[in-house]
Amino acid sequence: SFSGSVQITGTLIPEGDAVRTIGTPENRWADVYAEQTTVGAIFETGFTTKGLGENPTGTVVIWESGKVIPCTEKEDNRVVGAILNGKDQPIIMGAEYILVTGRIKEGDWIVTSNKNGHGCAAETKTKWGFKRDLFGKVIGQALEDAEGDSNLIKCFIKKL
Repeated sequence: SFSGSVQITGTLIPEGDAVRTIGTPENRWADVYAEQTTVGAIFETGFTTKGLGENPTGTVVIWESGKVIPCTEKEDNRVVGAILNGKDQPIIMGAEYILVTGRIKEGDWIVTSNKNGHGCAAETKTKWGFKRDLFGKVIGQALEDAEGDSNLIKCFIKKL
């Protein structure tokens, strides 16, 4: 512990990959100024829900009654993100893993499904060939193919 300010010349590097944390959920930095940032997943602290991190990685979640829970309905517009096991905040953006069900092709839009905590490929056209309005229902875009009851695939999470 110290008080005052620190000035660094050179590079500040931890002794290993992903071994140090800056701040805590209770003691966060007010703002960070940077010329450039390189990050992985973006987690939303405004959606913190105690126990959320007990869900498996990739669980697709919605906002309901003041908390985040796994999805259970197809094309739910309350979708907010996906879970990384051990984190009580959902991932709201990034190239991360999502649980999916059914046939998925790279590039498919992913929406919530009826299978608990899973996404599925969105049906983008009506049976008459018209483009469907999926605004607010898309959680991301598949970055790989999958087929079957339950698969964990990389998707670009970005609510649309």
